[in-house]
Amino acid sequence: MSSWARITSLFAATAASATVSSRPPSSLLDALAAATERARAGTLREADAHHLFDELLRQPTRVPRRALNGFLAALARAPPSDACGDGPALAVSLFNRVSRDSAGPRVLPHTAHTYGILMDCCLRVRRPDIAFAFFARLLQTGLGVHAITFTSLLKGLCDSKRLDEALDMLLCGMPELGCEPNVISYNVLLKGFCSDKKSQQAVELLQFMGKEGGVCSPDVVSYTTVIDALFKEGELAKACDLFHDMVQQEISPSIVTYNCIIHALYKARAMDKAEMFFRQILDKGFRPNVVVYTYIIHGYSTLGEVDKACDLFQEMKQQGVKPDLVTYSTLIAALSRIGRMEDAMHIFTQMIDHGVPPNEAVYCCLIQGFCTHGGLVKVKELVSEMISKGMHLDIVFFGSVIDNLCKEGKVMKAQRVFDIIRRIGLSPNIIMFCSLMDGYCLIRKMKKALRVLDSMVSAGVKPDDVAYGTLINGYCKSGQIDNGLNIFRQMLLKGVKPSTITYNIVIDGLFRAGRTVAAKQKFHEMIESGIPVNIGTYNTVLDGLFRNNCFDEAVNLFGKLRPMNVKIDIIILHTMISGMFKARRIEEAKHLFASIPAYGLVSCVSTYAIMMKNFIKEGLLAEADDIFSAMEKTGCAPDSRLLNHVARALLEKGCLKEGVKPNLITYSTVIAAFCTMARLDDAMDICTQMIGQGVPPEEAVYRRMIHGFSAHGGLVKVKDMTIDFVGGDEAWSYIERKKVSVCEIVANLKRHMIITDKDTVFLHWLFLGKELINGLRPINDDKECPYMSQSTTDGGVVDVYAEVVHETQERRMRVIQSIN
Repeated sequence: MSSWARITSLFAATAASATVSSRPPSSLLDALAAATERARAGTLREADAHHLFDELLRQPTRVPRRALNGFLAALARAPPSDACGDGPALAVSLFNRVSRDSAGPRVLPHTAHTYGILMDCCLRVRRPDIAFAFFARLLQTGLGVHAITFTSLLKGLCDSKRLDEALDMLLCGMPELGCEPNVISYNVLLKGFCSDKKSQQAVELLQFMGKEGGVCSPDVVSYTTVIDALFKEGELAKACDLFHDMVQQEISPSIVTYNCIIHALYKARAMDKAEMFFRQILDKGFRPNVVVYTYIIHGYSTLGEVDKACDLFQEMKQQGVKPDLVTYSTLIAALSRIGRMEDAMHIFTQMIDHGVPPNEAVYCCLIQGFCTHGGLVKVKELVSEMISKGMHLDIVFFGSVIDNLCKEGKVMKAQRVFDIIRRIGLSPNIIMFCSLMDGYCLIRKMKKALRVLDSMVSAGVKPDDVAYGTLINGYCKSGQIDNGLNIFRQMLLKGVKPSTITYNIVIDGLFRAGRTVAAKQKFHEMIESGIPVNIGTYNTVLDGLFRNNCFDEAVNLFGKLRPMNVKIDIIILHTMISGMFKARRIEEAKHLFASIPAYGLVSCVSTYAIMMKNFIKEGLLAEADDIFSAMEKTGCAPDSRLLNHVARALLEKGCLKEGVKPNLITYSTVIAAFCTMARLDDAMDICTQMIGQGVPPEEAVYRRMIHGFSAHGGLVKVKDMTIDFVGGDEAWSYIERKKVSVCEIVANLKRHMIITDKDTVFLHWLFLGKELINGLRPINDDKECPYMSQSTTDGGVVDVYAEVVHETQERRMRVIQSIN
């Protein structure tokens, strides 16, 4: 009989009640207690359980309820094992025996707790329907129900993703049966919503709990559950707002709350906020565990702030928290990445001395560090140590090391690592050979690259299209197109079919060599051979046609792509726009740039760089400035490459040469670029030069300067044609912690200076322990205020810097806010 057949047959019998004052023999009670322990350990056999119940049903006295329920509960939670594969089904089967036996109700009386255990059995095997049948039976017995019973059912519904039914039971079913939900009941449903990624519904339920007159108020578990879910769904702002709402409700965060917040902020690389919460843990007397410390150490390591990570590592040990394998490996990896191999080995030695055995990942970090930053003798030692410890030497890892070295141009180091691998008995795979060959191609040592191909064949590794393509690409890039074509023909003779990428390489090489006719022939050969032509192929051909001044052919080919259902990407549009500028078809280039959204694409930094560089080259500086402004409005941040493009184009045009006077647009464009890139000193130099040349800055220039310095940790003063750092008046104000807001700060500011509705106010606060150059944080809205408040102890102070820009002048004030 199946488990569920035994479960459903339960309802064939009717329970009765009886009262017997005497107890069963102690031997039977001892046997029941022993069986309970065996059930918890997973060693109780089904036959032994049935035999025990045979004995219990034969004796005339009642079994204590607590002992019976404890046994059934142990079965319900018993892990599957060889002795008993299904503990919950066995528990229901035994209950079924009691119900059928005439002596059962007298010897083994049922209680509400017994029914709760049986419902839990059904829910554990994902059968909430039978659990509800037991629940209905419980209601019929008149034994009564309590919140624990409902909580079990709610959990079962949530696990089955029946959240609407669970919500209906919580808000309607429980009150109708005279059982008011408690905070545990609500927390079960909150966890259900969060597990199903419905955090907004969880927030709404949490707010419902907190309403005045609610049945029960949320506790720290309620808030922590929802906060953790919001962080996991990427809603950092909402999660932080909910945390501060929790604090305002005077609910103290637990160590679990802080752990989930720090973990989320570390993943989001918001290490300043993560450290702020970490310091709160210490201030509140909590002791962070090794996991929290490792989060912070890993976060700083990822951001390249290795010294901070090391300081925290030392602090961790001073606090008596023992680093684990993950902590050690995180710090060793960070130190190895930046070449601090002596420090990495020191941590490695500490790790061993403190009884934490390093694993393969730790050795790999050290080996990669020594390979990259020198010390191949140490690599041999570490490899030998790994072999002596019986660790697996991963050929994929060594392939990655060789590939990284080759991409950095350190081909000789890569060759030595390659030789070490062969000496220790590992067989290089085709990927390693290709990486080494590509490295030699990168530094234009084609004879050595060809020798790698020959050694690959000697080692019994058959070159594929990638291997041949790598060598062909090297010859093409070094201007040896004929040698590249010879390798291509050799590839065909060996029976290796060229791929799309191989043809793209050959076509591009021919175009770069000026062999336009041969390139077009190779393109048609590719199509006739049935080799798939992708968007990269068309881009290669278009770029080659423009490169060789075949403008009309390029435009005609581009016009055919859409009717051929070729999906246009942003790269091919970049090629077309650049080609149009080269052909001096500027209006067509502008039209193509404007039509980018029609292709379902979005302009990127490279797109704007192409437009600005060519506009400057054509002397269209106003259009270049318009493009830069449009870029700022779309939120696309310029990078250093764009900045270099702009500066180089201006120099080539003569706009920044000595004796040539740049105009307002030229200065404005360069200042905006420098401010965006946080090159504030350069921006100030250009602005000073601008004023010295008699070109008066307009309001837009001032705004860009102020915005740039505010965004990157400093304030500027642009007044009377001079530029200075922060200075101004100082005043003192007092704000209650619960009232900290932008409006309240501005209201306090108005007590010390005149501010009109037409004035612009920029607010910053200084993070505790930081300097002005790196610790100013903008207060753009009320969301920043809770962070400022939480970083300040009761009765403490925080420096708020206010920059008030009037219509005709600008004034600064440092307002020291006391927060209680």
